[in-house]
Amino acid sequence: MKGLFGVCLSTVLLFGFAAASLDIEETTNSTMGNYTLSKDGKLCFQLEGVLSYELQQPNSKDKIQGYLYDTGNVTTGECEATKTIVTITSEEGAMPVRLDMEFLLNTTTKTWMGGKFALTLLGFGVAYGVAADDLNSQGMGGGLAASSTQGLQCSQANVTVNGTWGKGVVKMGTFVLYPGFTVAVGGDVATCDYDKKPTTSNVVPIAVGCALAGLVLIVLVAYLIGRTRHERQHKGYQSV
Repeated sequence: MKGLFGVCLSTVLLFGFAAASLDIEETTNSTMGNYTLSKDGKLCFQLEGVLSYELQQPNSKDKIQGYLYDTGNVTTGECEATKTIVTITSEEGAMPVRLDMEFLLNTTTKTWMGGKFALTLLGFGVAYGVAADDLNSQGMGGGLAASSTQGLQCSQANVTVNGTWGKGVVKMGTFVLYPGFTVAVGGDVATCDYDKKPTTSNVVPIAVGCALAGLVLIVLVAYLIGRTRHERQHKGYQSV
């Protein structure tokens, strides 16, 4: 009996160690980051929010998860009239990463759109990215498209990326974005499409409620009338 218990305990410890060894990136220390670029002494880009990622591991169903930290990061890039290039390098945590983003100003629609979005695991040289067309349909163009005159405020935006190890997602939580020169950093912000709640009319629910209430009332009156007639008949009353 003791031998069997020892084998079971060893098996549990072995599987527990194997599972723990796959957790190569901590996921509990989320921080609100503030990433900025300046040109000629003026802020031309700002992204403030929680940046995290979840990436597929090679030949495994397990995920690599982590955050870009506010401390220990370096934000570089350049701001032009119609283009902003941003690189955020985070050395904190068990997995150093680099996030490359590009924003392009569409002068026709007067909207800042995404031109590039890629996350690189520096320790492995593995990059996860997304094509500009796909990016604009899912993330930068939908959840992250910003006006040329206002910043963007949103509770979350998720960008699906692909790499040599498989698929992944880069998440932005509770963020404010000022993507380029034409937007005054720290100025007015617009709410993203994700957070816009559809307006619904109360007319239909009220009408349905009134109809149901009327139906219940009619059934109740009919029941009372029928019950009264039934009682009269059993008491020997005859109608005149």
